[in-house]
Amino acid sequence: MSQAMRVQIAAVRFKAVSLDAMNSQKKVYWIVIKRNHLSAGIGACISAISLFCSAAPARAIDCALAQTRADKAICADAEARAADDLLGLAYNRLREEFTAKERSALKESQTDWIQWRNNSCEDQRETAPFIKCLIEATRQRETYLAGRATSGSGGHLVVGRPFFMRVPAAKGQARLTITAFHFRPGAAWMADANRFIDEHIQRAIGDSNLNDVDVSLMQGAELFVDLSVQLSYLSANIASISVAYENYIGQAHPFRYSVNRAFDVNSGRVLNFNDLFDEAGAKQILQLCASQVKEQKDERDSMGEKSSVRENLSDNEREELSDRTRELANWSFTIPSAIIYYGDYAFGGFGQCMCECELPYSTLNKLISSKYILR
Repeated sequence: MSQAMRVQIAAVRFKAVSLDAMNSQKKVYWIVIKRNHLSAGIGACISAISLFCSAAPARAIDCALAQTRADKAICADAEARAADDLLGLAYNRLREEFTAKERSALKESQTDWIQWRNNSCEDQRETAPFIKCLIEATRQRETYLAGRATSGSGGHLVVGRPFFMRVPAAKGQARLTITAFHFRPGAAWMADANRFIDEHIQRAIGDSNLNDVDVSLMQGAELFVDLSVQLSYLSANIASISVAYENYIGQAHPFRYSVNRAFDVNSGRVLNFNDLFDEAGAKQILQLCASQVKEQKDERDSMGEKSSVRENLSDNEREELSDRTRELANWSFTIPSAIIYYGDYAFGGFGQCMCECELPYSTLNKLISSKYILR
């Protein structure tokens, strides 16, 4: 898997901010959200919470003041410095567009993101060059702040804007962090996409309300709800929205899901698997994914030693793979491949596989309908 893809998947699947960063900063956050984009239910929730601002600027790096290893590495590399300069421009443009309250939340989000990026790239040093990880993560952040798609031939178009929602942990309230995206007024599919996003926002807000949870049983564990939304792909024919959600509100283990929705940007329809692939193409995709899932299951079952390799997936596993692969909500379009994530509970229950299938566009474009060639 390419470094760009690893960074992008981490940005979608992983929480929008580092939990360690959130724990170490005892601040109260602004809720930032455009009233005209969200439903009355969200507005009512926001109006019920009193919030105050606390933040420090977090724009492009001042190399004369660079202190961290990441900042020094960026300042020493021309490509990384150029990426950081573009990020600073996107940050400042968004800041000028925001209200005073929104600017405070933007600063908080940027500070948390910088810590997440630096820690994430440190963790990946054994598998990827540190500076390349920093560059890719910085470019991804600039794309998000600028309101563009992460990938696809339409990635140069500004079609929306980010927003940030923060509520600190309190009595009857889990820490709530939402880093999301809303489309500007435009085509019909954009309004449908906003409604899809708002459904997940409302769920996150509702889940963070702990009035019915006996928190005394949690023994000091941090209770949280995190939601991240991005426009992962945009071309002349397809737009794909990626949602990643995670919570821990007292259950046996953290709960998470990722879901995607693809639109035909011309007709406005929500796309399904059969719109993109005929049965012949589906069979080839299933064959490719069965091989990848089998390998991942073998490694997991044998703790990486491959001592219990099976010849094939079981009939039940192949049926499950077919069902989940044919559900386009499991497909995330990234750079330069599609990733099918089968979910935490697939192939044997929670944590038994955590499998995915990676399909490069060079392969998919031989199988996909000519109307939806991936670029």
